[in-house]
Amino acid sequence: SGGEEQRVLARNGLKELVLTWRRIEMAVAAGRNADAATEFRNYRNLMAAAVPALLASAEPWSLFNQDVHDQHYAALREVMRSRHISH
Repeated sequence: SGGEEQRVLARNGLKELVLTWRRIEMAVAAGRNADAATEFRNYRNLMAAAVPALLASAEPWSLFNQDVHDQHYAALREVMRSRHISH
């Protein structure tokens, strides 16, 4: 548990990347190449530092962290076992 703020910030950073790609796609489809280029610069700036830093700060609480992953699923298995036994 913990790291809620870091995890929220990391998720929001990733969401912004996806939205940026969508804005690029829409701008290109509409022939607005200058807008697409601006959005692509925004994407590159986000990927250069901001998003990697957000992901790194959330990593201690992430399921991509093997220790956290193992502890989480061990606890989940225990809960499932206890529910199965109590029924």
